[in-house]
Amino acid sequence: MKVVILDGYVDEPSNFGVPPYISPYPRYVAGAVRDAGHEWEYVTIDRVRAGHPLAGDLLVLISGPIVPGKYLRSLPISEREIVHHASAFQGPRVFGGPLARFRYYDESLIKPFNWVALRDLDAAVYDHLTTSEWTHRDKTMDEWDRWALLGADVVRDHPDFPEPLTVELDTSKGCVRYVNKGCSFCIEPMYGKPKFREVAGVLAEVRRLAELGAVNFRLGGQADFFSYQAIGLGTSPTPRINVPVIRALLEGIRAAAPDLKVLHTDNGDPAMMLAHPDDAMAAMRDLARLASPGNSLSFGLESADPRVTEANNLNIDADGCLEAVRMVNAVGRERGGTGMPILLPGLNFVAGLDGETRRTFDLNLAFLKQLLEED
Repeated sequence: MKVVILDGYVDEPSNFGVPPYISPYPRYVAGAVRDAGHEWEYVTIDRVRAGHPLAGDLLVLISGPIVPGKYLRSLPISEREIVHHASAFQGPRVFGGPLARFRYYDESLIKPFNWVALRDLDAAVYDHLTTSEWTHRDKTMDEWDRWALLGADVVRDHPDFPEPLTVELDTSKGCVRYVNKGCSFCIEPMYGKPKFREVAGVLAEVRRLAELGAVNFRLGGQADFFSYQAIGLGTSPTPRINVPVIRALLEGIRAAAPDLKVLHTDNGDPAMMLAHPDDAMAAMRDLARLASPGNSLSFGLESADPRVTEANNLNIDADGCLEAVRMVNAVGRERGGTGMPILLPGLNFVAGLDGETRRTFDLNLAFLKQLLEED
């Protein structure tokens, strides 16, 4: 059986797959297909837009622009395209990814599909191929690592391979703030108690990807860089930072991919940094030493308005975020070989949150001006 994997791209709080990035979703699906003894073809929505036909025995369509942005290279698959390509495919069709899992769709969108995977798409595909039954379940930790290896060579079929393709890596799923339900608008706490991959599994995947020719990597598949295998998970929304494990991960990636050109991260929780400042500084020193210049830790400030912070259960206020920015700059201000700072603080703002007023934007602007004045 030939399984066609149509990558419509994802954009989640803790996962990104719009070119030049490739998310783990299609790689895991390919690994599950191969594990079940079948063949796959990986096709991006951009190739389909350029005229590439979709022909096979099963269509697996991935979509998930949960936090859509303004993209420079491409656009995620549209609802119209989803319906069109699913309807035109001659054979059974399954829809999955964040858009399906969190039910951000209406009935007209899913009408052409034989199955909508409300948990892990890769597990649903594997179960169907091996038992002829469709299921809703999460993959096991063993499947997670195994399918990551078996599906790694998807990267060679991406139009941006080998460069500028950046391979998004998963280290975990879920947010440590699940204990207080997290930010009001975020999907990450909906995954429940976080699951962390073992360092060895991540490194085996990186090693295989490097053997295939991948040179750019991002630790973006995690709600927070500082929370990886955190100590005391579930006892607090800010469990202790596991510095030795983070160091082992970063050093291991460097050893597994000695020719890598880019190693970057994404989200960093400023509340974790303030709760454990010494551990945070140690982890950032390792990040500055082992990642590539131009790296950033994106802070989910979302709003400098205290009323918005309270109304949406945000993880940090403006004063706390300012202190976290100072901590990053103390470590990462020096410029690396590319001319970029070694480590930068990033800021996310969200408009339209509960409690927002005209004054909110004045406070946001004042916060940004304060950052410039301090620099």
